[in-house]
Amino acid sequence: MSRRLSVDSARSRPYPFFVGGSVKVYPLHQLLAPRPAPRFGEWAPVLREDTRRMVEAWSKGARPERQLYIHVPFCPAFCHFCILYKTMDPKQQGDDYREAFVAALLREIEAYGAVPATSRQPCAAVYFGGGTPSMLTSDQVNRIMNAIRRHIPLTPNVEVTFEGMPHQLKDPDYLRNLCENGVTRISYGVQSFQPELRKQLGRVDTVRDIFECAENVTLSGIPELNIELLFGIPGMSMSILEDELKHAIRLNPATLDLLYYNATPGTAYYDMMKTGARGPQVAGDELLSMRRTSMEYLESSGFQHTSGEIFDRRNRVERFHEIHFGGSFGMDEIIGLGPSSYGFLDGVVYQNVPSVSKYIELINSGHFPLRTQDAIRPDAARRRGLLFGLLLFRVPKVMVGTLMQKMLFRRWERRGLVKSIGPYWHVTREGRVWYNLMQLELLSFDEGRAAFDLLLDGGEQRRLLFNPSEAVGNVTLVRELEKFIEGPVPVLRSARRYLFQRVKRREWQRGRTGRSKELMVVIEKGQNAFTGY
Repeated sequence: MSRRLSVDSARSRPYPFFVGGSVKVYPLHQLLAPRPAPRFGEWAPVLREDTRRMVEAWSKGARPERQLYIHVPFCPAFCHFCILYKTMDPKQQGDDYREAFVAALLREIEAYGAVPATSRQPCAAVYFGGGTPSMLTSDQVNRIMNAIRRHIPLTPNVEVTFEGMPHQLKDPDYLRNLCENGVTRISYGVQSFQPELRKQLGRVDTVRDIFECAENVTLSGIPELNIELLFGIPGMSMSILEDELKHAIRLNPATLDLLYYNATPGTAYYDMMKTGARGPQVAGDELLSMRRTSMEYLESSGFQHTSGEIFDRRNRVERFHEIHFGGSFGMDEIIGLGPSSYGFLDGVVYQNVPSVSKYIELINSGHFPLRTQDAIRPDAARRRGLLFGLLLFRVPKVMVGTLMQKMLFRRWERRGLVKSIGPYWHVTREGRVWYNLMQLELLSFDEGRAAFDLLLDGGEQRRLLFNPSEAVGNVTLVRELEKFIEGPVPVLRSARRYLFQRVKRREWQRGRTGRSKELMVVIEKGQNAFTGY
Protein backbone atom coordinates (compact mmCIF):
# COMPACT_ATOMS: atom_id res chain seq x y z
CA MET A 1 0.00 0.00 0.00
CA SER A 2 2.90 2.40 0.66
CA ARG A 3 3.60 4.96 -1.99
CA ARG A 4 6.89 6.88 -2.28
CA LEU A 5 7.46 9.91 -4.45
CA SER A 6 10.18 9.58 -7.05
CA VAL A 7 12.39 12.52 -8.01
CA ASP A 8 10.75 12.63 -11.43
CA SER A 9 7.23 12.80 -9.97
CA ALA A 10 8.33 15.58 -7.62
CA ARG A 11 9.59 17.57 -10.60
CA SER A 12 6.47 17.06 -12.67
CA ARG A 13 3.95 17.78 -9.93
CA PRO A 14 1.79 20.92 -10.16
CA TYR A 15 3.25 22.71 -7.08
CA PRO A 16 6.82 22.86 -5.76
CA PHE A 17 5.69 22.67 -2.12
CA PHE A 18 3.16 20.73 -0.05
CA VAL A 19 1.65 21.82 3.26
CA GLY A 20 -1.49 20.72 5.09
CA GLY A 21 -4.61 22.64 6.00
CA SER A 22 -7.35 24.25 3.94
CA VAL A 23 -9.66 27.26 3.92
CA LYS A 24 -12.90 26.23 5.63
CA VAL A 25 -14.09 29.68 6.70
CA TYR A 26 -14.44 32.67 4.38
CA PRO A 27 -14.22 35.63 4.64
CA LEU A 28 -11.47 35.17 7.24
CA HIS A 29 -13.18 36.57 10.32
CA GLN A 30 -9.81 37.18 12.01
CA LEU A 31 -9.36 40.08 9.58
CA LEU A 32 -12.73 41.68 10.39
CA ALA A 33 -12.66 44.64 12.76
CA PRO A 34 -14.54 44.24 16.09
CA ARG A 35 -17.94 45.94 16.31
CA PRO A 36 -20.23 46.77 19.23
CA ALA A 37 -22.65 43.97 20.11
CA PRO A 38 -26.24 44.84 19.02
CA ARG A 39 -29.16 44.46 21.41
CA PHE A 40 -31.75 41.72 21.03
CA GLY A 41 -34.32 42.80 18.47
CA GLU A 42 -31.96 45.31 16.84
CA TRP A 43 -29.91 43.02 14.60
CA ALA A 44 -31.30 42.29 11.17
CA PRO A 45 -28.59 41.03 8.79
CA VAL A 46 -29.21 42.21 5.23
CA LEU A 47 -27.54 41.06 2.02
CA ARG A 48 -25.88 43.90 0.10
CA GLU A 49 -27.83 44.86 -3.02
CA ASP A 50 -24.86 44.46 -5.39
CA THR A 51 -24.09 41.04 -3.91
CA ARG A 52 -27.74 40.02 -4.12
CA ARG A 53 -27.91 40.82 -7.84
CA MET A 54 -24.77 38.81 -8.56
CA VAL A 55 -25.88 35.78 -6.51
CA GLU A 56 -29.31 35.78 -8.16
CA ALA A 57 -27.61 35.68 -11.55
CA TRP A 58 -25.60 32.65 -10.43
CA SER A 59 -28.38 30.73 -8.73
CA LYS A 60 -31.29 31.60 -11.02
CA GLY A 61 -33.53 32.16 -8.00
CA ALA A 62 -32.64 29.01 -6.02
CA ARG A 63 -32.65 29.71 -2.26
CA PRO A 64 -29.57 28.88 -0.20
CA GLU A 65 -29.86 26.05 2.31
CA ARG A 66 -29.20 26.58 5.99
CA GLN A 67 -27.87 24.83 9.09
CA LEU A 68 -27.59 25.53 12.81
CA TYR A 69 -24.24 25.20 14.57
CA ILE A 70 -23.89 25.17 18.39
CA HIS A 71 -20.47 25.52 19.99
CA VAL A 72 -20.11 23.95 23.46
CA PRO A 73 -16.98 25.45 25.10
CA PHE A 74 -16.14 22.77 27.68
CA CYS A 75 -13.79 19.79 27.58
CA PRO A 76 -12.90 16.97 30.00
CA ALA A 77 -9.23 17.44 28.98
CA PHE A 78 -7.17 19.92 27.00
CA CYS A 79 -5.61 18.03 24.10
CA HIS A 80 -2.18 19.34 23.16
CA PHE A 81 -3.00 19.72 19.46
CA CYS A 82 -6.46 21.30 19.68
CA ILE A 83 -7.07 24.67 17.99
CA LEU A 84 -10.76 24.91 18.90
CA TYR A 85 -12.09 27.31 21.53
CA LYS A 86 -12.82 25.95 24.99
CA THR A 87 -12.58 27.60 28.38
CA MET A 88 -9.50 26.58 30.34
CA ASP A 89 -10.29 28.70 33.40
CA PRO A 90 -10.45 26.41 36.48
CA LYS A 91 -13.31 28.54 37.84
CA GLN A 92 -15.43 27.70 34.80
CA GLN A 93 -15.26 23.90 34.96
CA GLY A 94 -18.06 23.12 37.42
CA ASP A 95 -21.66 22.01 36.89
CA ASP A 96 -23.04 25.42 37.92
CA TYR A 97 -21.00 27.24 35.30
CA ARG A 98 -22.04 24.84 32.55
CA GLU A 99 -25.66 25.40 33.58
CA ALA A 100 -25.10 29.19 33.31
CA PHE A 101 -23.83 28.61 29.76
CA VAL A 102 -26.88 26.50 28.87
CA ALA A 103 -29.22 29.20 30.23
CA ALA A 104 -27.44 31.80 28.06
CA LEU A 105 -27.59 29.51 25.02
CA LEU A 106 -31.35 29.06 25.45
CA ARG A 107 -31.74 32.87 25.43
CA GLU A 108 -29.56 33.12 22.31
CA ILE A 109 -31.72 30.52 20.53
CA GLU A 110 -34.84 32.48 21.45
CA ALA A 111 -33.24 35.76 20.28
CA TYR A 112 -32.39 34.26 16.87
CA GLY A 113 -35.92 32.96 16.59
CA ALA A 114 -37.05 36.61 16.54
CA VAL A 115 -34.58 37.62 13.77
CA PRO A 116 -36.63 38.03 10.56
CA ALA A 117 -34.13 36.13 8.43
CA THR A 118 -34.44 33.03 10.64
CA SER A 119 -38.05 32.29 9.71
CA ARG A 120 -37.47 32.52 5.96
CA GLN A 121 -35.61 29.22 5.59
CA PRO A 122 -35.66 26.02 7.70
CA CYS A 123 -32.39 24.42 8.82
CA ALA A 124 -31.55 21.15 7.06
CA ALA A 125 -28.79 20.28 9.55
CA VAL A 126 -28.04 20.88 13.23
CA TYR A 127 -24.51 20.36 14.53
CA PHE A 128 -23.35 20.26 18.16
CA GLY A 129 -19.60 20.96 18.09
CA GLY A 130 -17.00 22.25 20.46
CA GLY A 131 -15.27 21.80 22.72
CA THR A 132 -17.00 18.64 23.79
CA PRO A 133 -20.83 18.58 23.60
CA SER A 134 -20.91 15.33 25.58
CA MET A 135 -20.02 17.48 28.61
CA LEU A 136 -23.74 18.39 28.57
CA THR A 137 -26.12 16.30 30.66
CA SER A 138 -29.06 14.51 29.04
CA ASP A 139 -31.43 17.04 30.64
CA GLN A 140 -29.46 19.95 29.17
CA VAL A 141 -29.52 18.35 25.71
CA ASN A 142 -33.28 17.88 26.05
CA ARG A 143 -33.83 21.56 26.90
CA ILE A 144 -31.60 22.78 24.08
CA MET A 145 -33.32 20.58 21.49
CA ASN A 146 -36.77 21.65 22.73
CA ALA A 147 -35.75 25.32 22.45
CA ILE A 148 -34.46 24.77 18.92
CA ARG A 149 -37.75 23.17 17.87
CA ARG A 150 -39.74 26.04 19.41
CA HIS A 151 -37.77 28.90 17.88
CA ILE A 152 -35.81 27.68 14.82
CA PRO A 153 -37.59 26.17 11.78
CA LEU A 154 -36.22 22.74 10.82
CA THR A 155 -36.77 20.56 7.75
CA PRO A 156 -38.76 17.33 8.34
CA ASN A 157 -35.69 15.13 7.72
CA VAL A 158 -33.18 17.36 9.51
CA GLU A 159 -29.72 15.83 10.04
CA VAL A 160 -28.56 16.25 13.66
CA THR A 161 -24.89 15.59 14.48
CA PHE A 162 -23.57 15.37 18.03
CA GLU A 163 -19.87 15.41 18.86
CA GLY A 164 -18.20 14.12 21.99
CA MET A 165 -15.51 12.07 23.65
CA PRO A 166 -15.88 8.29 23.27
CA HIS A 167 -15.49 7.60 27.00
CA GLN A 168 -18.53 9.84 27.62
CA LEU A 169 -20.56 9.01 24.54
CA LYS A 170 -20.35 5.25 25.01
CA ASP A 171 -22.90 5.37 27.86
CA PRO A 172 -25.95 3.48 26.44
CA ASP A 173 -28.46 5.64 28.35
CA TYR A 174 -26.84 8.84 27.09
CA LEU A 175 -26.87 7.58 23.50
CA ARG A 176 -30.49 6.46 23.83
CA ASN A 177 -31.47 9.95 24.98
CA LEU A 178 -29.66 11.49 21.99
CA CYS A 179 -31.48 9.15 19.65
CA GLU A 180 -34.84 10.09 21.19
CA ASN A 181 -33.93 13.76 20.68
CA GLY A 182 -33.53 13.23 16.95
CA VAL A 183 -29.73 12.84 16.73
CA THR A 184 -28.96 11.02 13.48
CA ARG A 185 -25.16 11.14 13.51
CA ILE A 186 -22.47 10.74 16.18
CA SER A 187 -19.00 12.15 15.54
CA TYR A 188 -15.86 11.82 17.60
CA GLY A 189 -12.17 12.40 17.17
CA VAL A 190 -10.01 9.30 17.21
CA GLN A 191 -6.92 11.18 15.94
CA SER A 192 -4.73 8.09 16.42
CA PHE A 193 -5.05 4.48 17.56
CA GLN A 194 -1.42 4.35 18.73
CA PRO A 195 -1.21 4.55 22.56
CA GLU A 196 2.08 6.46 22.49
CA LEU A 197 0.85 9.01 19.95
CA ARG A 198 -2.41 9.40 21.86
CA LYS A 199 -0.42 10.14 25.01
CA GLN A 200 1.60 12.77 23.13
CA LEU A 201 -1.63 14.32 21.82
CA GLY A 202 -3.02 14.58 25.35
CA ARG A 203 -5.99 12.27 24.83
CA VAL A 204 -7.72 10.95 27.97
CA ASP A 205 -9.95 8.35 26.32
CA THR A 206 -8.61 4.93 25.36
CA VAL A 207 -8.61 2.81 22.22
CA ARG A 208 -11.01 0.49 24.02
CA ASP A 209 -13.38 3.45 24.60
CA ILE A 210 -13.27 4.18 20.87
CA PHE A 211 -14.42 0.67 19.88
CA GLU A 212 -16.99 0.36 22.69
CA CYS A 213 -18.52 3.68 21.67
CA ALA A 214 -18.82 2.62 18.03
CA GLU A 215 -20.58 -0.58 19.06
CA ASN A 216 -22.97 1.23 21.38
CA VAL A 217 -23.81 3.85 18.73
CA THR A 218 -25.01 1.02 16.49
CA LEU A 219 -27.06 -0.52 19.32
CA SER A 220 -28.64 2.84 20.22
CA GLY A 221 -30.40 3.18 16.87
CA ILE A 222 -28.45 6.28 15.79
CA PRO A 223 -27.90 5.48 12.10
CA GLU A 224 -24.51 7.06 11.35
CA LEU A 225 -21.06 7.29 12.89
CA ASN A 226 -18.33 9.71 11.82
CA ILE A 227 -14.75 9.56 13.07
CA GLU A 228 -11.77 11.89 12.64
CA LEU A 229 -8.18 10.84 12.03
CA LEU A 230 -5.10 13.09 12.03
CA PHE A 231 -2.23 12.39 9.69
CA GLY A 232 1.13 14.14 9.71
CA ILE A 233 1.40 13.94 13.52
CA PRO A 234 4.96 14.17 14.90
CA GLY A 235 6.29 10.63 15.15
CA MET A 236 3.96 9.21 12.50
CA SER A 237 5.54 6.98 9.88
CA MET A 238 4.02 5.42 6.78
CA SER A 239 3.69 2.06 8.52
CA ILE A 240 1.89 3.72 11.45
CA LEU A 241 -0.45 5.51 9.04
CA GLU A 242 -1.32 2.21 7.38
CA ASP A 243 -2.11 0.71 10.79
CA GLU A 244 -4.32 3.72 11.64
CA LEU A 245 -6.35 3.24 8.47
CA LYS A 246 -6.83 -0.49 9.10
CA HIS A 247 -8.16 0.22 12.61
CA ALA A 248 -10.44 2.96 11.26
CA ILE A 249 -12.04 0.56 8.78
CA ARG A 250 -12.72 -1.89 11.64
CA LEU A 251 -14.93 0.76 13.30
CA ASN A 252 -17.19 0.67 10.22
CA PRO A 253 -17.99 4.41 10.16
CA ALA A 254 -20.40 5.83 7.61
CA THR A 255 -18.06 8.79 7.11
CA LEU A 256 -14.45 9.52 7.96
CA ASP A 257 -12.67 12.86 8.21
CA LEU A 258 -8.99 12.54 7.36
CA LEU A 259 -7.55 15.80 8.67
CA TYR A 260 -4.16 17.39 8.13
CA TYR A 261 -2.31 18.00 11.36
CA ASN A 262 -0.94 21.53 11.78
CA ALA A 263 0.98 22.73 14.83
CA THR A 264 -0.81 26.03 15.37
CA PRO A 265 0.58 28.90 17.48
CA GLY A 266 -1.22 28.99 20.81
CA THR A 267 -1.41 25.20 21.27
CA ALA A 268 0.63 23.13 23.73
CA TYR A 269 1.96 20.88 20.95
CA TYR A 270 3.33 23.90 19.08
CA ASP A 271 5.23 25.01 22.17
CA MET A 272 6.58 21.47 22.68
CA MET A 273 7.97 21.43 19.15
CA LYS A 274 9.68 24.79 19.62
CA THR A 275 11.44 23.56 22.78
CA GLY A 276 12.35 20.20 21.26
CA ALA A 277 10.11 18.23 23.64
CA ARG A 278 8.35 16.79 20.58
CA GLY A 279 9.63 16.06 17.12
CA PRO A 280 8.51 18.12 14.10
CA GLN A 281 5.25 17.57 12.26
CA VAL A 282 5.33 15.72 8.97
CA ALA A 283 5.47 18.07 5.96
CA GLY A 284 6.58 18.23 2.35
CA ASP A 285 7.06 15.09 0.27
CA GLU A 286 6.44 12.77 3.21
CA LEU A 287 3.08 14.40 3.94
CA LEU A 288 2.20 14.28 0.25
CA SER A 289 3.01 10.57 0.15
CA MET A 290 0.78 10.01 3.19
CA ARG A 291 -2.02 11.95 1.51
CA ARG A 292 -1.88 9.80 -1.63
CA THR A 293 -1.58 6.55 0.31
CA SER A 294 -4.58 7.40 2.52
CA MET A 295 -6.76 8.28 -0.46
CA GLU A 296 -5.88 5.04 -2.24
CA TYR A 297 -6.49 2.88 0.82
CA LEU A 298 -9.85 4.42 1.73
CA GLU A 299 -11.10 4.31 -1.87
CA SER A 300 -10.09 0.65 -2.15
CA SER A 301 -12.02 0.02 1.10
CA GLY A 302 -15.33 1.29 -0.28
CA PHE A 303 -15.17 4.98 0.62
CA GLN A 304 -15.74 7.78 -1.89
CA HIS A 305 -13.73 10.97 -1.60
CA THR A 306 -16.68 13.37 -1.44
CA SER A 307 -15.03 16.63 -0.33
CA GLY A 308 -11.68 18.03 0.78
CA GLU A 309 -10.85 15.83 3.78
CA ILE A 310 -14.06 13.79 3.96
CA PHE A 311 -14.63 10.19 2.81
CA ASP A 312 -18.12 8.69 2.67
CA ARG A 313 -19.39 5.17 2.06
CA ARG A 314 -22.62 6.50 0.52
CA ASN A 315 -21.05 8.55 -2.29
CA ARG A 316 -22.65 11.77 -1.08
CA VAL A 317 -21.68 14.66 1.17
CA GLU A 318 -23.54 14.69 4.48
CA ARG A 319 -25.76 17.75 4.93
CA PHE A 320 -23.55 19.47 7.50
CA HIS A 321 -20.48 19.71 5.30
CA GLU A 322 -22.32 20.45 2.07
CA ILE A 323 -24.11 23.40 3.67
CA HIS A 324 -21.05 24.46 5.68
CA PHE A 325 -19.03 24.64 2.48
CA GLY A 326 -21.61 26.83 0.80
CA GLY A 327 -23.58 24.38 -1.33
CA SER A 328 -23.81 25.03 -5.05
CA PHE A 329 -22.80 28.71 -5.03
CA GLY A 330 -20.97 29.25 -1.76
CA MET A 331 -23.91 31.11 -0.18
CA ASP A 332 -25.56 28.41 1.95
CA GLU A 333 -26.07 29.76 5.46
CA ILE A 334 -25.02 28.97 9.04
CA ILE A 335 -26.70 30.24 12.18
CA GLY A 336 -23.78 30.02 14.60
CA LEU A 337 -24.50 29.93 18.35
CA GLY A 338 -22.20 29.71 21.36
CA PRO A 339 -18.87 31.41 22.15
CA SER A 340 -16.39 31.72 19.23
CA SER A 341 -18.97 30.33 16.79
CA TYR A 342 -19.06 31.89 13.34
CA GLY A 343 -22.13 32.31 11.18
CA PHE A 344 -23.26 33.45 7.76
CA LEU A 345 -26.82 34.75 7.60
CA ASP A 346 -28.46 36.79 4.83
CA GLY A 347 -25.08 37.64 3.34
CA VAL A 348 -23.58 38.77 6.64
CA VAL A 349 -20.58 36.93 8.05
CA TYR A 350 -20.25 37.17 11.83
CA GLN A 351 -18.42 35.66 14.78
CA ASN A 352 -19.39 35.45 18.43
CA VAL A 353 -16.98 36.56 21.15
CA PRO A 354 -14.36 33.84 21.86
CA SER A 355 -14.88 33.94 25.62
CA VAL A 356 -17.59 32.04 27.47
CA SER A 357 -17.69 34.59 30.32
CA LYS A 358 -18.10 37.51 27.89
CA TYR A 359 -20.66 35.47 25.94
CA ILE A 360 -22.79 34.94 29.07
CA GLU A 361 -22.37 38.57 30.13
CA LEU A 362 -23.54 39.95 26.78
CA ILE A 363 -26.57 37.66 26.57
CA ASN A 364 -27.61 38.37 30.16
CA SER A 365 -27.47 42.11 29.36
CA GLY A 366 -29.78 41.60 26.36
CA HIS A 367 -27.17 41.67 23.57
CA PHE A 368 -26.27 39.32 20.75
CA PRO A 369 -22.80 38.03 21.71
CA LEU A 370 -21.15 39.25 18.50
CA ARG A 371 -17.46 40.13 18.22
CA THR A 372 -17.69 41.20 14.60
CA GLN A 373 -20.06 41.28 11.62
CA ASP A 374 -19.81 42.43 8.02
CA ALA A 375 -22.00 42.21 4.92
CA ILE A 376 -20.19 40.22 2.26
CA ARG A 377 -19.12 42.16 -0.86
CA PRO A 378 -19.46 40.81 -4.40
CA ASP A 379 -15.76 40.01 -4.80
CA ALA A 380 -15.70 38.19 -1.46
CA ALA A 381 -18.90 36.29 -2.34
CA ARG A 382 -17.31 35.14 -5.57
CA ARG A 383 -14.09 34.08 -3.86
CA ARG A 384 -16.09 32.31 -1.14
CA GLY A 385 -17.90 30.28 -3.80
CA LEU A 386 -14.64 29.40 -5.56
CA LEU A 387 -12.82 28.40 -2.35
CA PHE A 388 -15.70 26.26 -1.11
CA GLY A 389 -16.35 24.88 -4.59
CA LEU A 390 -12.82 23.45 -4.57
CA LEU A 391 -13.60 21.79 -1.22
CA LEU A 392 -16.74 20.22 -2.74
CA PHE A 393 -14.81 19.30 -5.92
CA ARG A 394 -17.10 21.23 -8.27
CA VAL A 395 -17.08 24.91 -9.21
CA PRO A 396 -19.88 26.46 -11.32
CA LYS A 397 -18.28 28.11 -14.35
CA VAL A 398 -20.58 31.11 -13.97
CA MET A 399 -18.68 32.01 -10.79
CA VAL A 400 -15.30 32.15 -12.51
CA GLY A 401 -15.70 35.79 -13.43
CA THR A 402 -12.42 37.69 -13.67
CA LEU A 403 -9.79 37.27 -16.38
CA MET A 404 -7.23 36.16 -13.79
CA GLN A 405 -9.60 33.51 -12.43
CA LYS A 406 -10.34 32.19 -15.91
CA MET A 407 -6.62 31.99 -16.68
CA LEU A 408 -6.06 30.17 -13.38
CA PHE A 409 -8.68 27.51 -14.14
CA ARG A 410 -7.24 27.00 -17.62
CA ARG A 411 -3.81 26.55 -16.08
CA TRP A 412 -5.25 24.02 -13.62
CA GLU A 413 -6.86 22.22 -16.56
CA ARG A 414 -3.47 21.94 -18.31
CA ARG A 415 -1.98 20.58 -15.07
CA GLY A 416 -4.71 17.95 -14.87
CA LEU A 417 -6.23 19.38 -11.68
CA VAL A 418 -9.69 20.26 -13.04
CA LYS A 419 -11.83 19.09 -15.93
CA SER A 420 -14.57 20.96 -17.78
CA ILE A 421 -17.85 19.02 -17.70
CA GLY A 422 -21.02 20.91 -18.67
CA PRO A 423 -21.62 23.98 -16.46
CA TYR A 424 -18.98 22.96 -13.88
CA TRP A 425 -15.26 22.75 -13.41
CA HIS A 426 -14.83 19.36 -11.68
CA VAL A 427 -11.78 18.74 -9.53
CA THR A 428 -9.99 15.64 -10.85
CA ARG A 429 -8.57 12.85 -8.73
CA GLU A 430 -5.16 14.53 -8.93
CA GLY A 431 -6.73 17.85 -8.02
CA ARG A 432 -8.18 16.28 -4.88
CA VAL A 433 -4.62 15.77 -3.67
CA TRP A 434 -3.72 19.44 -4.22
CA TYR A 435 -7.05 21.23 -3.67
CA ASN A 436 -5.79 23.17 -0.63
CA LEU A 437 -2.87 24.65 -2.58
CA MET A 438 -5.32 25.55 -5.34
CA GLN A 439 -7.25 27.45 -2.67
CA LEU A 440 -4.10 29.39 -1.73
CA GLU A 441 -3.80 30.62 -5.32
CA LEU A 442 -7.27 32.16 -5.03
CA LEU A 443 -6.47 34.19 -1.90
CA SER A 444 -5.41 37.81 -2.06
CA PHE A 445 -1.92 38.74 -0.86
CA ASP A 446 -3.22 39.98 2.51
CA GLU A 447 -5.27 36.83 3.04
CA GLY A 448 -2.38 34.60 2.04
CA ARG A 449 -0.21 36.44 4.55
CA ALA A 450 -2.87 35.92 7.24
CA ALA A 451 -2.97 32.20 6.45
CA PHE A 452 0.81 32.16 6.77
CA ASP A 453 0.56 33.87 10.19
CA LEU A 454 -1.64 31.02 11.41
CA LEU A 455 1.19 28.54 10.79
CA LEU A 456 4.20 30.30 12.39
CA ASP A 457 4.63 32.76 15.22
CA GLY A 458 6.58 36.00 14.87
CA GLY A 459 9.94 34.57 15.99
CA GLU A 460 9.80 31.70 13.52
CA GLN A 461 8.77 34.04 10.72
CA ARG A 462 11.78 36.28 11.39
CA ARG A 463 14.14 33.31 11.19
CA LEU A 464 12.48 32.06 8.02
CA LEU A 465 12.60 35.43 6.26
CA PHE A 466 15.97 36.76 7.45
CA ASN A 467 17.98 33.88 8.96
CA PRO A 468 16.70 30.67 7.35
CA SER A 469 19.81 28.74 8.43
CA GLU A 470 18.65 29.16 12.05
CA ALA A 471 15.30 27.43 11.50
CA VAL A 472 14.41 25.11 14.38
CA GLY A 473 11.59 22.71 15.16
CA ASN A 474 9.41 22.26 12.06
CA VAL A 475 12.33 22.56 9.63
CA THR A 476 10.60 20.67 6.81
CA LEU A 477 7.48 22.82 7.15
CA VAL A 478 9.61 25.97 7.13
CA ARG A 479 11.35 24.85 3.94
CA GLU A 480 7.99 24.20 2.28
CA LEU A 481 6.76 27.64 3.34
CA GLU A 482 9.89 29.17 1.84
CA LYS A 483 8.81 27.69 -1.48
CA PHE A 484 5.30 29.09 -0.90
CA ILE A 485 6.71 32.59 -0.34
CA GLU A 486 8.96 32.44 -3.40
CA GLY A 487 6.31 31.05 -5.73
CA PRO A 488 6.62 28.70 -8.72
CA VAL A 489 8.18 31.14 -11.24
CA PRO A 490 12.02 31.15 -10.87
CA VAL A 491 12.57 34.70 -12.17
CA LEU A 492 10.10 36.14 -9.64
CA ARG A 493 11.29 34.32 -6.53
CA SER A 494 13.73 36.98 -5.27
CA ALA A 495 11.18 39.75 -5.85
CA ARG A 496 8.39 37.84 -4.09
CA ARG A 497 10.60 37.08 -1.11
CA TYR A 498 11.71 40.72 -0.88
CA LEU A 499 8.08 41.92 -0.99
CA PHE A 500 7.10 39.47 1.72
CA GLN A 501 10.03 40.58 3.88
CA ARG A 502 9.11 44.24 3.48
CA VAL A 503 5.47 43.67 4.42
CA LYS A 504 6.34 41.58 7.48
CA ARG A 505 9.06 44.00 8.63
CA ARG A 506 6.60 46.88 8.40
CA GLU A 507 4.12 44.90 10.53
CA TRP A 508 6.70 44.21 13.21
CA GLN A 509 7.93 47.84 13.22
CA ARG A 510 4.35 49.07 13.73
CA GLY A 511 4.25 47.03 16.91
CA ARG A 512 1.27 44.97 15.79
CA THR A 513 -1.19 47.82 15.48
CA GLY A 514 -4.70 47.79 14.04
CA ARG A 515 -5.86 44.59 12.37
CA SER A 516 -2.42 43.04 12.62
CA LYS A 517 -2.60 43.31 16.41
CA GLU A 518 -6.14 41.91 16.47
CA LEU A 519 -5.06 38.98 14.31
CA MET A 520 -2.03 38.21 16.47
CA VAL A 521 -4.11 38.30 19.65
CA VAL A 522 -6.48 35.76 18.12
CA ILE A 523 -3.56 33.59 16.96
CA GLU A 524 -1.79 33.68 20.30
CA LYS A 525 -4.97 32.44 22.00
CA GLY A 526 -5.09 29.53 19.56
CA GLN A 527 -8.48 30.69 18.25
CA ASN A 528 -8.13 30.49 14.50
CA ALA A 529 -10.49 29.89 11.61
CA PHE A 530 -11.59 26.48 12.89
CA THR A 531 -14.10 26.80 15.73
CA GLY A 532 -15.95 23.54 15.28
CA TYR A 533 -15.86 19.91 14.15
